[in-house]
Amino acid sequence: MAGSNYPKAIIDVIIVIGLAGSGKTVFVNSLHEKMMYNKNKHFIINLDAGVKSIPYLPNVDIRDTIDINDLIINHKIGPNSAIITAVNLFITKFNELLEIIKSKHYRNLEFILVDTPGQIEVFLWSISGFIVVNLLKYSFKTIILFLIDMKKASNFLLLISNLLYCLSIMFKTKTKILIIFNKTDFKTKHFWNYLANQQSA
Repeated sequence: MAGSNYPKAIIDVIIVIGLAGSGKTVFVNSLHEKMMYNKNKHFIINLDAGVKSIPYLPNVDIRDTIDINDLIINHKIGPNSAIITAVNLFITKFNELLEIIKSKHYRNLEFILVDTPGQIEVFLWSISGFIVVNLLKYSFKTIILFLIDMKKASNFLLLISNLLYCLSIMFKTKTKILIIFNKTDFKTKHFWNYLANQQSA
């Protein structure tokens, strides 16, 4: 295979999106550990500038180049706005990141994992999320995993809200989405029987 089709044929991009507290970082770490066990060569990108600590070592970490506290102080904005602004600033160099991924050093790369902030406004109305997804999609096979907290999804209204967010991101980015119900250790005996649970509606 030659030209721009070369990386697209061999690398799968997995972008993990979800509301704050849905377990994205732990889920990415689980994928990382599984790929390590299977000896799948992978590359991890962390786009959450507000996270305090992460259980894996990312190849590229937005926190290495952008200090969220500086944004809050210098631009007089709140933490949520600072996290979105950090992604806006980071994408100005995203093309350079793609060139690094496509370099000979990562020729045998199989997967790219992208951990994202819980402020899904990045993908709902900010242009930065749209650019990130489409730059990756242009070069590689890309899928979005939308995580839904099982405990919150046991409430019908919260479930519908999550699904609407998911659909909005899917239509905006025009990217395939797989919905993942996370934290399945939560005991929900009648989780799927919403029609029998009119009180939650």
